[in-house]
Amino acid sequence: MQGRLKSIYRETIKQWRAVVASSVGGVLEWYDFVIYGYLAPIMASNFFPSSEPFLAQLATFGVFAAGFISRPLGGLLLGHIGDRFGRKPVLWISVILMGASTAGIGFLPDYSHAGDLAPILLVGLRVLQGLSLGGEFTGSTIYMAELASIKNRAYLASWPEFGCLCGFLAGSSIGMLLTAILTEQVMYEWGWRIPFWIGGGIAIFGVLIRQHLVETEAFLSAERSGEIPVIIAFRCYWKVVVQIVFLGACRTYAFEHKFQ
Repeated sequence: MQGRLKSIYRETIKQWRAVVASSVGGVLEWYDFVIYGYLAPIMASNFFPSSEPFLAQLATFGVFAAGFISRPLGGLLLGHIGDRFGRKPVLWISVILMGASTAGIGFLPDYSHAGDLAPILLVGLRVLQGLSLGGEFTGSTIYMAELASIKNRAYLASWPEFGCLCGFLAGSSIGMLLTAILTEQVMYEWGWRIPFWIGGGIAIFGVLIRQHLVETEAFLSAERSGEIPVIIAFRCYWKVVVQIVFLGACRTYAFEHKFQ
């Protein structure tokens, strides 16, 4: 009896460690997207100076959209890596890529120091953020769904979405807190960099906690069979794929529209 209780305890700890590990990626991914939208006027001033503020703001949101455009590519690329080499490597790659690109934005020189190179570097880092997000959310959701039993699969697979919502809240809260504490001049000069550095710190926590992840039995079984899931998905379930693409597009448009 005691041995059975210990086994249940170990399984519970492993499961909730996986929950935290998968959720922290969602926190980071959407924290970074939200904080960029929150700081859009400041980013416009520092990276797209123009005699027409509207044009600078428009260019800033164009960079914001670049992250969304690269998301499907990230999903295909990192999803394929996950199918070939395992779920754990993808979850590592996505959180490292997002953390590095987010912290990198915080260290970028602005237009006054780097000229046209500054917005080019900003676009490049935003594209990397989008690629990582494309693999992170789907990768962590699939990981939790495969790790869970049938009876609690939907519950555990919902935790990455919960992490995304926490990221929304964290990004807007930190942005609001900094604008309340720091003066407008300080925020425009260097204060805008702080939230991006914080995002890098979240990524470090994500990397550390994901060291303890284990591969799922579903992946190991697919690996032994030699099947390529992405080919099966497009060949046998292409109608479902099209439906999901359009549903995702509607949701993404609604999210981006909130910041415009």
